[in-house]
Amino acid sequence: MRKPWLLLVVLVLSLATPVVALADDGPFGDEGYNWEDPVFLVAGTRVDVSIASDVPDGETVSRPTRVFLFVPRNVEASVVDDGGLEVRLMRVGRYWGGPVPLHVVVFKPRTDEGSRYPVSVVVQAGDREFPAQGVSGAPIHVWGWVPEPAD
Repeated sequence: MRKPWLLLVVLVLSLATPVVALADDGPFGDEGYNWEDPVFLVAGTRVDVSIASDVPDGETVSRPTRVFLFVPRNVEASVVDDGGLEVRLMRVGRYWGGPVPLHVVVFKPRTDEGSRYPVSVVVQAGDREFPAQGVSGAPIHVWGWVPEPAD
């Protein structure tokens, strides 16, 4: 009966360890990553634009991210959710059949302090993914397509 406190300490430590592990968000949580995700509908297919950026510690970005989606003029398309970003749907060219082409341009501004930082963009159109990498302060282009619309 001399060491009941030792058993109590071991029990408390064994219960506290999983709580600390669950609190760690990993590389995309606490370490400065920002996620943005506008959503479009093109020819009946949902198009998600996932934007991940790693702003340097201690710096800020007060200007908005701009996202442009270019689709043919004669294809039904709309913005479902702008995700709080400056989003524009641009009509260019004509659609003549087959998969519907799309072109996404993402522009992340530099930090207020003038630094550039890495930016990753993934356009998911239906079951297809179209990834691109770039840096802030320069346009990031992603080309892709959605399946041919059913008549």
